[in-house]
Amino acid sequence: MIIGAGLDKTGIMGPAGYRVSDFIRAGGIMTLHFLAVMMLVMNLAY
Repeated sequence: MIIGAGLDKTGIMGPAGYRVSDFIRAGGIMTLHFLAVMMLVMNLAY
């Protein structure tokens, strides 16, 4: 989730002007949100 690797992501990096740090920033935020929601759901479920 954190690092943009793969043909689909590298295909838009050049034309859109994205850098690896942009993917790390966005992926880090998504990872933190995923962990927070997962922990909340686990606490509610069990």
